[in-house]
Amino acid sequence: MALVAVLSFSVFVYGKDQPKLNQPIRVSGCTLLSHPERYNGKLVETQGTISVGFERSDLTFPCSGRIGISLSLYESDLKKYGFLTEPDSKEALGRTLGETYPGEILNERKTKRVEGAVVGLFRCHYDFPTCQSISRNGDSSIVVKAVRLEQPTK
Repeated sequence: MALVAVLSFSVFVYGKDQPKLNQPIRVSGCTLLSHPERYNGKLVETQGTISVGFERSDLTFPCSGRIGISLSLYESDLKKYGFLTEPDSKEALGRTLGETYPGEILNERKTKRVEGAVVGLFRCHYDFPTCQSISRNGDSSIVVKAVRLEQPTK
């Protein structure tokens, strides 16, 4: 399935043959940040602002805090997470967010953002395996399985 650049509409990139038993739990990002222990190790779907910039990739929400995001790209990731990031989703992120390092000068490296929904494996940081005492600022992450991107923000 080809994914076109998303301007005024969105396309959800989900595996058509994904078993119903493995459907993601829909949850707000603010709830993930407030109650991470409920979702640790589970497949979730949440919406927010995807930000990619110099040495950072994360998902932010209307409430304070952020959740790191990463892609599952390699055979070792497949063994670890049970899935790889869907190729159409990886392509859409690359096409929409483009090159994040446009120049050699540090001041030219700009963070790019896009609104969207992310489906992936939610995890608390390995230093906090039970999610106790984690902060709302990057102590959790989502390994991306699929994305739906909306119109890019400027």
